[in-house]
Amino acid sequence: RKEPFSRLPEKLALPTTAFLILNAPQALPEELLDDPPGYSWFEMIDEDTGDFIPAEREERRRIDSLEASVKLLWQCVDVLTARCGWQHHEIFLFGYGQGGTVALDMIVRPPSKKNSLAGVVTVAAEVLPERRQKGTQKGLPVPVLLINGALDRCVSPKSAEESAQYLQDMGNNVELKTFEGRGGEMLRGHHEEESRCFMTFLSDNLNGVGRKGSAEATAQAMQKIGALEVGEAPFWLDTGQVSSG
Repeated sequence: RKEPFSRLPEKLALPTTAFLILNAPQALPEELLDDPPGYSWFEMIDEDTGDFIPAEREERRRIDSLEASVKLLWQCVDVLTARCGWQHHEIFLFGYGQGGTVALDMIVRPPSKKNSLAGVVTVAAEVLPERRQKGTQKGLPVPVLLINGALDRCVSPKSAEESAQYLQDMGNNVELKTFEGRGGEMLRGHHEEESRCFMTFLSDNLNGVGRKGSAEATAQAMQKIGALEVGEAPFWLDTGQVSSG
């Protein structure tokens, strides 16, 4: 759910930047959750067996429900651009876990004649294996940053690498960061290298005067979120657990 992620705007403190944090559309059964309510971007559980839906070439349940979520999110983007003054080339998608997978699928299978976006950042996410097995297709060419963990039990390093390769084959500029000692958790606020790669990606791709592509812009952004100077590794990012849901 979106509530644990609501501190992202405060933590990043990016100038002239608006944030929209969304819940996934499918409510999860409370008996599956330690801290309900919870939501899902695509089906995970076989209702007949109670087992996880397998990632198989001919299996459509996860893909079909994911595509329904992607359609809803593009409708949201349409409203933001048509009625709220947002510009496609200034919109970033940021997602954790399933939220990252749905963000990636938005650029893998966009509606026809969609303008490109500013970029995508995901944490502990992948392009679903069922999608990768279908072969590459023409998507939206955007910068992508994948942050993954070598110890992640849900998204293995191999799956992260295959996802990055799949996106690169589509024509995207992809940066994959797989950190040793990291599992499937959200951004680790006190991990300097992890924080720096995230903030550098934003600095390199955010549009606006004084914000794009400079070490100074990265340093200023990290200072605004409470960075501390520590020897030769000067910045530590203290983020809340924030994503697109």
